[in-house]
Amino acid sequence: MTDAEKKLIYGKKVLFLTQNSMLISAIKSRLLEMEYEIYVLDNIKIIKNILSENPESILFITIDDRLKMQGWNNFIKSINKDIEFSTTHIGLLTGKISSDKLAVLKAGLTLDAGCEQIDPNTEETIRHIVKTLDKLNAKGVRQYVRANCLNDKTTELFWLDGDKMRRFQIVDISTVGLAIKFDDKHYPILQSMKLIPNAKLALKNKQIPISLDIQIVKKSETGYIMVGMFPLEVQKNSISVIREYVSIRLHELLMEQISGRRPDDTNYNNVVLSADPAI
Repeated sequence: MTDAEKKLIYGKKVLFLTQNSMLISAIKSRLLEMEYEIYVLDNIKIIKNILSENPESILFITIDDRLKMQGWNNFIKSINKDIEFSTTHIGLLTGKISSDKLAVLKAGLTLDAGCEQIDPNTEETIRHIVKTLDKLNAKGVRQYVRANCLNDKTTELFWLDGDKMRRFQIVDISTVGLAIKFDDKHYPILQSMKLIPNAKLALKNKQIPISLDIQIVKKSETGYIMVGMFPLEVQKNSISVIREYVSIRLHELLMEQISGRRPDDTNYNNVVLSADPAI
């Protein structure tokens, strides 16, 4: 699969550099349910490392704390001017800075993800963010965010088959279904099954009862893969647990991407990037 095909399918990562608790709550309760691939971050020192690994990301920054306005201008401008981040989309969010000061802060910046005051009830803010994400094709063609579980030993699917407990490693999972892998000895059993009615899904320290409609069993390089879908009547709290796990797992994978990279220790409040007027 080419990079262009991956971008079309998987869309873009959506990063929020924020400490705004109201916005964080809204993101987790609304945008995750809408199946955007969302990451909430609070460490400015890792942002450029993440963008280096994922340069087509959409980055929303709340600019109400951490840096002075000149510092934020410097930080954003340093991203705008770096060819490595030429495909990165940046937007600003604020709940404190006046329109006049915001206009000065934005001077000389490329903000193709817009600029928005954080509304007290967050509804207008969420509407602005969703409109922007759709304009920038954040989702791609996928409908559901999926997390890879192969290296997460805390996940498994298991059920009691007669007097035998069957346990399988999860390959990946979303809020609509999952894939498991297994070796040849399990093929005769799983190949003939259409439904797993009374399984348990283990995700980190949580277990939830789940049924699984088997869609396909196929050969893989190291055995077999079975893909199953959760039935429509699955409990909402079970879906919430799965969605929370997917979000946590994606964050873990993002941090693994930048493991070992040096943090950005630039003092953006003092650095001089150009002869721009003081803010």
